[in-house]
Amino acid sequence: MISRGKEPVKIMTADGKFVDCPGVVFDTGNTAGTGISAALVTALNLEGKIDVRDRRSFVGVGRDNNGNPITGECNTIMINVKIRDMWLTRKALYGIPPGNIHLLIGTDIIDLLGQKDFKLGK
Repeated sequence: MISRGKEPVKIMTADGKFVDCPGVVFDTGNTAGTGISAALVTALNLEGKIDVRDRRSFVGVGRDNNGNPITGECNTIMINVKIRDMWLTRKALYGIPPGNIHLLIGTDIIDLLGQKDFKLGK
């Protein structure tokens, strides 16, 4: 059982070292893709890995003042994460998570975990 809010996740720095990842949330409603905050990209020294040629549109679950879904575009970045014994390389949406969330794990990774018989829990 993978804990949605307490599961330890490692992420690779620009130097190839895996470090504990702060502010991780597993979001089963996030079908747009895993997102990584600009602050975490900076902390990992990955700014040079941002792919400005690969822009993605997204629709968030949050709402604006008029009640409309929040939409936008962002760049992408390749990230390497380790969850339990699984090493995963994914293209993440850059600068998407709000507030203190630094890695918003979407269904792109959650589905891979499910294929290995992991289930999400509290």
